[in-house]
Amino acid sequence: MSLVRTGGLTRGHDEGVPVWWKNPRVWSITVIAVAATAVAVLIVLYQISGLSWADQFASSLGPPLGVVSLAGPLAVYLWRKGSAASSTSDDQLNHMAESIAEAQKRRWETEELARRVFDPWPLPVRWGVTERADAVMVDWPAIRGRAGAGPLPLDGTYGQIADAFTHPESPGRLVILGEPGAGKSMLALRLTLDLLARRTAGDPVPVLLSVATWNPSEPLDEWIAARLATEHRELASALRAADGRRRTRARELIDTARILPVLDGLDEMAKNHHQSALVAIADTLRPDRQIVVTSRTAEYELAVAAGKLARTPVVEILPLASSDVARYLTESTEKPERWKRVLEHLDRTDDRPLWQALSTPLMLSLARTVYDSQASRPDDLITAAWARERAGIERHLLGALIPAAYTSPVGNQPRLDKQKADRAQRWLTNIAVLLHTHGGGPDISWWHLRSATVVVQWCLTAVLAALWIVTGARNHEGLVLVQTPLFVVVLLTTIRARHPRQVNLSFNRRKVARLVVALLLGVAAGLISGPPPDALVIPLAAISLWYMLEAAFFPSDGPIGTVVTAADAGRSVSPLSVLRRDRALALWLATVVSSAIVIGMMAVAIASPPSRTWPTGSERVVIFLWLAVFLLAFGLIVGSVAGLSATAWGQFCVVRLLLAVQGRTPMRLMSFLDDAHRRGILRQAGAVYQFRHGMLQQQLVKSAQGQRLKQSDSSISDQEYNRISSSFRGAK
Repeated sequence: MSLVRTGGLTRGHDEGVPVWWKNPRVWSITVIAVAATAVAVLIVLYQISGLSWADQFASSLGPPLGVVSLAGPLAVYLWRKGSAASSTSDDQLNHMAESIAEAQKRRWETEELARRVFDPWPLPVRWGVTERADAVMVDWPAIRGRAGAGPLPLDGTYGQIADAFTHPESPGRLVILGEPGAGKSMLALRLTLDLLARRTAGDPVPVLLSVATWNPSEPLDEWIAARLATEHRELASALRAADGRRRTRARELIDTARILPVLDGLDEMAKNHHQSALVAIADTLRPDRQIVVTSRTAEYELAVAAGKLARTPVVEILPLASSDVARYLTESTEKPERWKRVLEHLDRTDDRPLWQALSTPLMLSLARTVYDSQASRPDDLITAAWARERAGIERHLLGALIPAAYTSPVGNQPRLDKQKADRAQRWLTNIAVLLHTHGGGPDISWWHLRSATVVVQWCLTAVLAALWIVTGARNHEGLVLVQTPLFVVVLLTTIRARHPRQVNLSFNRRKVARLVVALLLGVAAGLISGPPPDALVIPLAAISLWYMLEAAFFPSDGPIGTVVTAADAGRSVSPLSVLRRDRALALWLATVVSSAIVIGMMAVAIASPPSRTWPTGSERVVIFLWLAVFLLAFGLIVGSVAGLSATAWGQFCVVRLLLAVQGRTPMRLMSFLDDAHRRGILRQAGAVYQFRHGMLQQQLVKSAQGQRLKQSDSSISDQEYNRISSSFRGAK
C-alpha cells in the first residue's frame, strides 16, 4: 500500500480513510486533552470532596499522567519530523536563493562603480574562440551534444558576454582566458551582473568567487558551500534533504542546481594545484551543472594536460584595437594633444613594446590614470630608457599608479603632498609583503592580520607576565591593578584567532513553543503529583527529556535561540561594515558584563548584613558613593577586558597598534584601506579588500625584495641592482 502525505494526515489509498494512529499531531492533541481533563477533574474533586479526596486522586493519577506528559514533546517532535517538508521545501530554498541573488547584486554593482568601469565608458573588450582557446577545449559536437554539430556564435564585446552564455544551445558553461590585465575578472563580474539582471524564478544564482584560496584536496562543492555559509549565516544550518541525507542548506542549494559558480582566478592558485583543481572541477560537472572559470591562458594550457572540461566552450580575450586605445586616451581628457606623439608612435607597426603594453585594459587604464595630471609627460612612454621593452613599461605604470593616485585628486579624495604619498606607498608595500609572507592569498582581511604579529604578541605577553610577577612580588598594588587588565587582553587576544561576529538576538519560535508545552505539561503533572520535591522534579525531568530528544533525533532543527552569530559578510557593502558589527558586539558584551558585575555586587552588598555598625550622616553617604564608584570602575574594567578579548575587533586593536608601532601600517588602518579603495588602488570583494590586480601586489612585493637586496649588500653596483630589479616582473 503506497502512502501519500496530505495536509498533515497520512492516507492509505486502499482504505481511503486517515490512519490516525500514525499521525503525531493527533497524539500531541490527545496528550494535551488528557492533561487538561485531569486538571479539571482534580479541581472539581477539591471543590466537592475536599483536599483528602483530591490528594488521593492526584497520588494515583500523577505518575502515569507524568509519563504521558513527558511523551507530549516526543509527539510534537514526531509531528515536526513528519512535516519536515517545511524546512526543505522548494519555496524555502528558492527564498534562500533570492536572498543570495540580492546580496550578489548589491555587492558587485557597488564594486563595479568603485572600480570606475564606466569612467568614461566601459572599454570594448573583445573576446572569441581563438586558436589557443580552440586547442584547450573539446570539439563542438561534444560541447553541443549532437553529432556533426557546428560551432556556437562565441564572439563579442564586453556587454555581450551574457548573450553568448544564455544562447539557447549553450551548455551553460564557459571558460574565459586572457593575458595578465586583459580584463578576465571584470568580464566575469559583468557576466555575473547581467545574469542576475536576467534571472527569473527558478534560475540558478550566479555567485562570483575567487578560487585563489581553494585547496583542491577539498571537494569543490564543499568549499563553495563553506564560502556561502560563511557569507550567509542562515545557510550554515543543517536540514534533511528529500533523499533523506542531512546536509547544510548551502550544500542543498548547490546539489539542487540553484547556484551557478563563477570561479575567478584559477591561475592565482599555487602552480602545483592547477591540474588537480581542473580535475576537481571536472568531477563536479553533472549533465545539468553550470559553471564559469577564468584563468590566464598559459596556466590553463598547462592545466588541461590532465584533461579538458566536458561540454565547456573556451573563449579568449583579444587585445584592444588601436582605435579604442586612441579614443580612451584622448576623449574626455584635458588637452588631448598631449598624447599626439604617443598615438603616432602606436601607429608604427615596426615598434611593438608600447603597443603590447597598452593593448590590455589594465595597462591602458593605468596609463590614463598616471598621465592624467597636466604636469605629467606622456612622451616618457616613448623616450624613457624603461620604455624599450614591454616589461619596463608595465613596471613603470604599476610603480607610478600609487604616487599618481595620491598626488592627484581622485573622485572626492584630496590631493596629498609627495611626503604623504611616499608614506602611503610604503604602507601599501608592507601590506603586500604581509600578504605574501603570512597569507599567500589576495585577500586583505582585517581579522587575519593577526598572523603578522602573533610572534610579537607572545613576546609582549611574556614581558607583561614578567612585569606583573615582579610588581606583585614587590607589593606594588597600583601597578598590578594597571598591568592586570592589559596583560589579560594581550594574552587572550594572542591565544586564538578571532573571526568577526555580530549581535543577533533571535529565537526558534517552534522550539520555544515546544519547550513551553513540555514545561507546562511537566508543571501540571508535578502539581498533581504532590508537594515538592515532586512538583519540581517532574517539570525538570520533562525539560531534560526534551533536550535529550532534541540532541538525539532533531539536531537539524537548529538551536532554540541565538545571541551572537558570524558576521553576515554576504550582505555587507564594505569591510568597514563587518568591523562595525564586530565592534558593536564588543561594546554590547562589555555593557552586559559590566552591568551584571555592578548590579550583582551591589545586590550582594545591600543584602549582606554589615559586620559592624554603619556610620550615619555624611560619612555614610561618602562610603556609599565610594562603593558605587569602585563597583562602577571595576565593572567597566572587567567588561572592557571581556569585550576586547572575546571579539575580532579587540584582537584587531592590539594587532594594528603593534603594526603601527613598528611603522608597518598606519594607526587608522581601516580608514587608510578605505581611502586606497576610493583612489582605485584596492578593490573590494565582499568583506575584504584586494589589490587592484595581482600584478600590482606582486610588483610591490618584488620592489620590497629588491630594496632589501640592495640594503643587505652595500657593495652591489647600481647597474647590477637595476638588472636584478628588472627581472622582478609580476607573472607574465
